[in-house]
Amino acid sequence: MTNKIKKISIYIAGSVRKDRNDDNTVFASDDIKNEIYKALSDFEVTIFDPNESKILGTKSRPRFGKDCLQVTSSDFIIVDLREKRGIGVGSEMMIARQRKIPVVAVCPPDSHYKRHMVFHTGAVNQEWVHPFVESLSDVIVEDFKGAGEWIKKFINNPLEVRSDEIVNESIKDYLDNYLDDDLGFKEKYLNSLHESK
Repeated sequence: MTNKIKKISIYIAGSVRKDRNDDNTVFASDDIKNEIYKALSDFEVTIFDPNESKILGTKSRPRFGKDCLQVTSSDFIIVDLREKRGIGVGSEMMIARQRKIPVVAVCPPDSHYKRHMVFHTGAVNQEWVHPFVESLSDVIVEDFKGAGEWIKKFINNPLEVRSDEIVNESIKDYLDNYLDDDLGFKEKYLNSLHESK
C-alpha cells in the first residue's frame, strides 16, 4: 500500500515588484522555493507567489482581490520578514488570522522585526520581536528550510491555530494588566469613552 500524497498550498507573503524599475530579487527566489519543496518532498506543494502575477491593468482592486484569493486559498502562509515590509504583508497576516490559516514568519535574528532592543526607559530586551509579528504568527523561524520543516511537523501533528481572537485577547490583557500603569494613555482612553461604547 502506498502513501497518498497530500496536496499543500502555500502563499509566500513579502514585497512585490511595483513596476519594471523595481528590482525585487530578494523575495520569493527559486532558492527559497527549493528550500520549501525540499523540506516538503513527501507532499505535492503549490506555492502562490504574488510576484508571478502579471499586472492586471492599471487598477489596484484586481490585484488586491487576487492576493486575497491567494491567501484564502492557501493551507499555510509563509511571511518573508528578512527585511522591512509594507502594509500588504501585515494585512495578509490578519486575513490569515481571520481564516485560521497557520502563519509561519521567517524572521532571522538581527533583522528589522527581531533584534536587540534598548527602550527609552533604559530597559533591554535581548530578543525583541515586533509585537504584530509575534501576535499574528503561529511560529517564528530563522529561514525557509525551517518554515518547511515546521509545516511538515504541523501536518503530522496539528496544533491549535491562532484566530483573530488574538486581537480581543490582547486588548483585554492590556486593559486588565497594563492600563493602570500607563497613566498618560489611561486618561485619554477614559476621556474618549462614550456610553454607546
